[in-house]
Amino acid sequence: MIPVGNVDKMGDGIRMAWEVGAAEEGMGLLELFSAGPISAEFAMRNHIELMAAQPDLWVTPSGERFCDESIAFYDTSLGNVSVRTKEGFHYRLLDDSIKQTILERGVQKGLGSETPPGTRPVDFDAEVDAAVKRGTTDVFVADSAEELATKLGMDPSVLKATIDEYNESCEKGHDGLFAKDRTYLRPLKGPRFYTIKARPFFLGSLGGIRINDRMGVVDKKGKLIPGLYAGGFDAGGMYGDGYCINAASGLSSAFAINSGRIAGRNASQHVKG
Repeated sequence: MIPVGNVDKMGDGIRMAWEVGAAEEGMGLLELFSAGPISAEFAMRNHIELMAAQPDLWVTPSGERFCDESIAFYDTSLGNVSVRTKEGFHYRLLDDSIKQTILERGVQKGLGSETPPGTRPVDFDAEVDAAVKRGTTDVFVADSAEELATKLGMDPSVLKATIDEYNESCEKGHDGLFAKDRTYLRPLKGPRFYTIKARPFFLGSLGGIRINDRMGVVDKKGKLIPGLYAGGFDAGGMYGDGYCINAASGLSSAFAINSGRIAGRNASQHVKG
Protein backbone atom coordinates (compact mmCIF):
# COMPACT_ATOMS: atom_id res chain seq x y z
CA MET A 1 0.00 0.00 0.00
CA ILE A 2 1.09 3.57 -0.65
CA PRO A 3 0.94 6.20 2.14
CA VAL A 4 -0.46 9.59 1.14
CA GLY A 5 -0.13 12.80 3.16
CA ASN A 6 0.31 11.40 6.65
CA VAL A 7 3.74 9.88 5.97
CA ASP A 8 5.56 11.28 9.04
CA LYS A 9 3.22 9.80 11.63
CA MET A 10 5.26 7.04 13.29
CA GLY A 11 2.99 6.18 16.23
CA ASP A 12 5.12 7.78 18.99
CA GLY A 13 2.10 8.99 20.96
CA ILE A 14 0.41 5.61 20.76
CA ARG A 15 3.55 3.80 21.93
CA MET A 16 4.02 6.21 24.84
CA ALA A 17 0.46 5.60 25.97
CA TRP A 18 0.90 1.83 25.77
CA GLU A 19 4.11 2.05 27.80
CA VAL A 20 2.21 3.53 30.75
CA GLY A 21 -0.49 0.87 30.57
CA ALA A 22 -3.04 2.12 28.03
CA ALA A 23 -5.28 -0.52 26.44
CA GLU A 24 -5.33 -1.01 22.69
CA GLU A 25 -8.35 -0.04 20.59
CA GLY A 26 -8.85 -0.04 16.82
CA MET A 27 -5.57 -1.63 15.82
CA GLY A 28 -5.45 -2.81 12.21
CA LEU A 29 -7.84 -0.12 10.96
CA LEU A 30 -6.60 2.05 8.10
CA GLU A 31 -8.15 4.90 6.14
CA LEU A 32 -8.11 3.17 2.76
CA PHE A 33 -9.06 3.92 -0.80
CA SER A 34 -7.81 2.99 -4.26
CA ALA A 35 -7.05 4.94 -7.42
CA GLY A 36 -4.75 5.09 -10.42
CA PRO A 37 -2.48 5.93 -12.04
CA ILE A 38 -0.34 6.95 -9.08
CA SER A 39 3.24 6.88 -10.33
CA ALA A 40 5.39 9.97 -9.76
CA GLU A 41 5.06 10.79 -13.47
CA PHE A 42 1.36 11.61 -13.04
CA ALA A 43 -0.09 14.67 -11.32
CA MET A 44 -2.66 13.95 -8.62
CA ARG A 45 -6.27 13.96 -9.89
CA ASN A 46 -5.24 14.11 -13.54
CA HIS A 47 -7.83 13.33 -16.21
CA ILE A 48 -6.64 9.74 -16.61
CA GLU A 49 -7.28 9.21 -12.89
CA LEU A 50 -10.69 10.85 -13.23
CA MET A 51 -11.58 8.52 -16.11
CA ALA A 52 -10.29 5.51 -14.15
CA ALA A 53 -12.55 6.40 -11.22
CA GLN A 54 -15.63 5.70 -13.32
CA PRO A 55 -17.61 2.54 -12.46
CA ASP A 56 -17.00 0.58 -15.63
CA LEU A 57 -15.12 -2.73 -15.92
CA TRP A 58 -12.39 -3.49 -13.35
CA VAL A 59 -10.38 -6.72 -13.41
CA THR A 60 -7.65 -8.51 -11.48
CA PRO A 61 -4.18 -9.02 -12.99
CA SER A 62 -5.48 -12.35 -14.28
CA GLY A 63 -8.33 -10.64 -16.15
CA GLU A 64 -11.36 -11.46 -13.97
CA ARG A 65 -13.92 -9.15 -12.39
CA PHE A 66 -13.68 -8.91 -8.60
CA CYS A 67 -16.25 -6.37 -7.35
CA ASP A 68 -19.22 -4.11 -8.03
CA GLU A 69 -17.36 -1.23 -9.65
CA SER A 70 -19.89 1.36 -8.50
CA ILE A 71 -18.15 1.41 -5.10
CA ALA A 72 -15.63 3.62 -6.95
CA PHE A 73 -13.59 6.28 -5.16
CA TYR A 74 -15.52 6.96 -1.96
CA ASP A 75 -16.51 3.54 -0.68
CA THR A 76 -14.42 1.90 2.05
CA SER A 77 -15.09 -1.44 0.39
CA LEU A 78 -12.89 -0.41 -2.54
CA GLY A 79 -9.82 0.03 -0.38
CA ASN A 80 -10.53 -3.17 1.53
CA VAL A 81 -10.98 -5.30 -1.57
CA SER A 82 -7.98 -3.74 -3.34
CA VAL A 83 -5.50 -4.67 -0.62
CA ARG A 84 -6.64 -8.30 -0.80
CA THR A 85 -5.30 -8.86 -4.31
CA LYS A 86 -1.98 -10.66 -3.92
CA GLU A 87 -0.43 -8.59 -6.70
CA GLY A 88 -1.34 -5.33 -4.94
CA PHE A 89 -3.07 -3.73 -7.93
CA HIS A 90 -5.89 -4.15 -10.43
CA TYR A 91 -6.84 -2.80 -13.85
CA ARG A 92 -9.67 -0.48 -14.90
CA LEU A 93 -10.92 -0.82 -18.45
CA LEU A 94 -12.85 1.41 -20.85
CA ASP A 95 -13.17 1.75 -24.59
CA ASP A 96 -13.79 4.42 -27.23
CA SER A 97 -17.57 4.28 -26.81
CA ILE A 98 -17.38 4.84 -23.04
CA LYS A 99 -14.75 7.55 -23.51
CA GLN A 100 -16.95 9.40 -25.99
CA THR A 101 -19.97 9.21 -23.69
CA ILE A 102 -17.95 10.63 -20.80
CA LEU A 103 -16.48 13.41 -22.94
CA GLU A 104 -19.98 14.42 -24.04
CA ARG A 105 -21.89 14.01 -20.76
CA GLY A 106 -19.21 14.23 -18.10
CA VAL A 107 -18.21 11.72 -15.45
CA GLN A 108 -20.65 9.88 -13.19
CA LYS A 109 -18.24 9.77 -10.26
CA GLY A 110 -16.17 12.77 -9.22
CA LEU A 111 -12.85 13.06 -7.39
CA GLY A 112 -13.73 15.67 -4.80
CA SER A 113 -14.86 19.28 -5.14
CA GLU A 114 -12.37 20.05 -7.93
CA THR A 115 -13.85 17.48 -10.33
CA PRO A 116 -17.49 16.79 -9.38
CA PRO A 117 -19.90 14.58 -11.37
CA GLY A 118 -20.47 16.12 -14.78
CA THR A 119 -16.82 17.13 -15.24
CA ARG A 120 -15.54 16.36 -18.73
CA PRO A 121 -11.96 14.95 -18.78
CA VAL A 122 -11.00 16.77 -21.98
CA ASP A 123 -7.26 16.21 -21.43
CA PHE A 124 -7.59 12.42 -21.32
CA ASP A 125 -6.37 11.69 -24.85
CA ALA A 126 -3.41 14.05 -24.59
CA GLU A 127 -2.40 12.63 -21.21
CA VAL A 128 -2.71 9.05 -22.46
CA ASP A 129 -0.63 9.75 -25.58
CA ALA A 130 2.08 11.43 -23.51
CA ALA A 131 2.13 8.58 -20.99
CA VAL A 132 2.38 5.88 -23.68
CA LYS A 133 5.23 7.76 -25.39
CA ARG A 134 7.08 7.85 -22.06
CA GLY A 135 6.78 4.07 -21.89
CA THR A 136 4.59 4.06 -18.79
CA THR A 137 3.54 0.78 -17.18
CA ASP A 138 0.40 2.34 -15.70
CA VAL A 139 -1.59 3.06 -18.88
CA PHE A 140 -2.13 0.74 -21.86
CA VAL A 141 -3.94 1.15 -25.19
CA ALA A 142 -4.85 -1.64 -27.63
CA ASP A 143 -7.01 -2.25 -30.69
CA SER A 144 -8.59 -5.44 -29.35
CA ALA A 145 -9.25 -7.25 -26.10
CA GLU A 146 -6.75 -9.94 -27.07
CA GLU A 147 -4.01 -7.40 -27.80
CA LEU A 148 -4.75 -5.66 -24.50
CA ALA A 149 -4.50 -8.95 -22.59
CA THR A 150 -1.13 -9.66 -24.19
CA LYS A 151 0.20 -6.26 -23.14
CA LEU A 152 -1.01 -6.86 -19.59
CA GLY A 153 0.45 -10.36 -19.38
CA MET A 154 -2.99 -12.02 -19.15
CA ASP A 155 -4.47 -15.04 -20.85
CA PRO A 156 -6.34 -13.43 -23.79
CA SER A 157 -9.16 -15.97 -23.54
CA VAL A 158 -9.80 -15.04 -19.90
CA LEU A 159 -10.01 -11.30 -20.50
CA LYS A 160 -12.12 -11.82 -23.64
CA ALA A 161 -14.54 -14.01 -21.66
CA THR A 162 -14.74 -11.39 -18.89
CA ILE A 163 -15.53 -8.61 -21.35
CA ASP A 164 -18.09 -10.76 -23.18
CA GLU A 165 -19.84 -11.68 -19.94
CA TYR A 166 -19.86 -8.04 -18.81
CA ASN A 167 -21.21 -6.83 -22.15
CA GLU A 168 -23.99 -9.42 -21.95
CA SER A 169 -24.92 -8.08 -18.51
CA CYS A 170 -24.99 -4.55 -19.94
CA GLU A 171 -27.32 -5.65 -22.75
CA LYS A 172 -29.65 -7.39 -20.29
CA GLY A 173 -29.55 -4.47 -17.88
CA HIS A 174 -28.73 -6.85 -15.05
CA ASP A 175 -25.35 -7.73 -13.53
CA GLY A 176 -25.73 -11.37 -12.59
CA LEU A 177 -22.28 -11.51 -10.98
CA PHE A 178 -22.23 -8.54 -8.59
CA ALA A 179 -25.69 -6.94 -9.05
CA LYS A 180 -24.23 -3.57 -10.00
CA ASP A 181 -26.78 -0.79 -10.44
CA ARG A 182 -27.86 -0.82 -14.11
CA THR A 183 -27.19 2.94 -14.23
CA TYR A 184 -23.50 2.07 -14.42
CA LEU A 185 -23.70 -0.77 -16.94
CA ARG A 186 -21.98 0.34 -20.15
CA PRO A 187 -20.59 -2.25 -22.63
CA LEU A 188 -17.05 -2.19 -23.99
CA LYS A 189 -17.27 -2.54 -27.76
CA GLY A 190 -14.05 -0.89 -28.96
CA PRO A 191 -12.56 -0.30 -31.38
CA ARG A 192 -9.83 0.87 -28.99
CA PHE A 193 -9.46 -0.29 -25.40
CA TYR A 194 -7.80 1.60 -22.56
CA THR A 195 -6.52 0.24 -19.25
CA ILE A 196 -5.31 2.08 -16.17
CA LYS A 197 -3.47 0.34 -13.34
CA ALA A 198 -4.91 1.18 -9.89
CA ARG A 199 -3.38 0.59 -6.46
CA PRO A 200 -4.55 0.93 -2.84
CA PHE A 201 -3.65 4.03 -0.80
CA PHE A 202 -3.95 4.79 2.88
CA LEU A 203 -4.09 8.15 4.66
CA GLY A 204 -3.14 6.81 8.08
CA SER A 205 -4.09 4.50 10.91
CA LEU A 206 -7.35 5.05 12.80
CA GLY A 207 -6.85 4.18 16.42
CA GLY A 208 -4.49 2.59 18.88
CA ILE A 209 -5.44 3.99 22.31
CA ARG A 210 -8.60 3.12 24.24
CA ILE A 211 -10.42 6.11 25.71
CA ASN A 212 -13.61 6.88 27.64
CA ASP A 213 -16.28 9.46 26.83
CA ARG A 214 -14.12 12.25 28.34
CA MET A 215 -11.17 11.31 26.11
CA GLY A 216 -9.38 9.95 29.13
CA VAL A 217 -7.06 7.02 28.40
CA VAL A 218 -7.99 3.75 30.14
CA ASP A 219 -6.06 0.58 30.90
CA LYS A 220 -6.98 -3.01 29.99
CA LYS A 221 -9.41 -3.18 32.93
CA GLY A 222 -11.16 0.01 31.85
CA LYS A 223 -9.62 2.04 34.67
CA LEU A 224 -8.73 5.66 33.95
CA ILE A 225 -5.02 6.52 33.77
CA PRO A 226 -4.94 9.86 35.66
CA GLY A 227 -3.87 12.87 33.62
CA LEU A 228 -3.59 11.07 30.29
CA TYR A 229 -5.90 12.03 27.40
CA ALA A 230 -5.96 11.18 23.69
CA GLY A 231 -7.87 12.26 20.60
CA GLY A 232 -7.78 12.34 16.81
CA PHE A 233 -6.44 9.37 14.88
CA ASP A 234 -4.51 8.10 17.93
CA ALA A 235 -7.77 7.45 19.81
CA GLY A 236 -9.59 4.22 18.99
CA GLY A 237 -13.29 3.43 19.08
CA MET A 238 -14.68 6.12 16.80
CA TYR A 239 -14.76 3.88 13.73
CA GLY A 240 -15.87 0.33 13.02
CA ASP A 241 -13.97 -1.97 10.70
CA GLY A 242 -13.81 0.58 7.89
CA TYR A 243 -13.80 4.30 7.13
CA CYS A 244 -16.07 6.19 4.73
CA ILE A 245 -13.53 7.89 2.48
CA ASN A 246 -15.76 10.75 1.39
CA ALA A 247 -13.92 13.99 0.78
CA ALA A 248 -16.95 16.02 1.89
CA SER A 249 -17.88 14.18 5.09
CA GLY A 250 -15.40 15.83 7.45
CA LEU A 251 -15.68 12.81 9.73
CA SER A 252 -12.03 12.51 10.76
CA SER A 253 -11.53 16.28 10.95
CA ALA A 254 -14.64 16.76 13.07
CA PHE A 255 -13.58 14.03 15.48
CA ALA A 256 -10.04 15.43 15.69
CA ILE A 257 -11.32 18.92 16.48
CA ASN A 258 -13.91 17.87 19.03
CA SER A 259 -11.91 15.13 20.71
CA GLY A 260 -9.03 17.60 21.09
CA ARG A 261 -11.38 20.19 22.58
CA ILE A 262 -12.87 17.70 25.03
CA ALA A 263 -9.48 16.24 25.95
CA GLY A 264 -8.00 19.70 26.51
CA ARG A 265 -10.91 20.81 28.70
CA ASN A 266 -10.71 17.70 30.87
CA ALA A 267 -6.92 17.83 31.07
CA SER A 268 -7.19 21.42 32.26
CA GLN A 269 -9.68 20.46 34.94
CA HIS A 270 -7.37 17.64 36.03
CA VAL A 271 -4.44 20.05 36.44
CA LYS A 272 -6.59 22.47 38.44
CA GLY A 273 -7.67 19.60 40.68
